[in-house]
This record gives sequence, C-alpha cells and structure tokens, in this order.
Amino acid sequence: MEKIVGVQRGVERPRISGVGELGIFRFVQLDVNGENFLRAKTFVKKHHRVLEDALKEFGLKYVMENKWGVLIPYTAGENYSVVGMGFILVPHVFPGKTSTLDFYGDGLPDYNFRTNEGRLRKLKPFFKEGIQISVDGEEI
Repeated sequence: MEKIVGVQRGVERPRISGVGELGIFRFVQLDVNGENFLRAKTFVKKHHRVLEDALKEFGLKYVMENKWGVLIPYTAGENYSVVGMGFILVPHVFPGKTSTLDFYGDGLPDYNFRTNEGRLRKLKPFFKEGIQISVDGEEI
C-alpha cells in the first residue's frame, strides 16, 4: 500500500484505513492537499466523528459547527475537503476467496454526501489484493 507524507507532521499516512474484515463501517473520502484518502470506522461511530478523527490524524486545523445540538466539523477547510461519505458493507470474508466491499451513500443526515465513485476508482489499487469494490450494488 502506497503511503504519502502527512500534511503537517511529516508522518507517513496510508491511503485507506479503518476498513475491517467483516461488518458495517462508516467512511469519509477526503482530499488532503490534492491527495485522495479514505478513512473508515465501525458503524457505531457517527460520520462527523470519523471526519474529526481523520482531521486530527492529519494534523489539520478545522472549525466545528453546531448542527442539531451536536458539534460537527466543517466539510472543507485549509488543506482539506470532504469529497464523499457513506457506509461500507463487508458481507463475508473467506480465506483465499475474493471479497466484496459494498459502498453505499445516499444523502446522510449529518452531511449531504454520497459515495464519490470517481475518487473510489482511483483508490482501487490501494485496497488489498483480491478485493472487489461495488457502489450501490454495482461493481466498479
């Protein structure tokens, strides 16, 4: 998996992180200084927490807004912008077999984003070998 130097800390960062072996995950697609990243967390973490964790990981400055009594990060700021969000379903993993990651995103309540299929296509080479990717049920 290719890594690039982090924005402010000089630490190498993987293009993709947080996608587990089995289950449902929330994800955020980010453009950080013109580079494409995907960050995911277990389903119990809300999208704004996935985003906030990613911004902290990259050492980025961000502003919070109050939405429905909850503080959530803005989707764009200095050196970053969110380009997609949604859910990942990993239905099964069998050793030695092809696994499918199903990406879904249809206007989330905390942010109005969908899966960015173009950006996801660019990340395909960074997923583990043998992983198939689909968006809303269609393989890409």
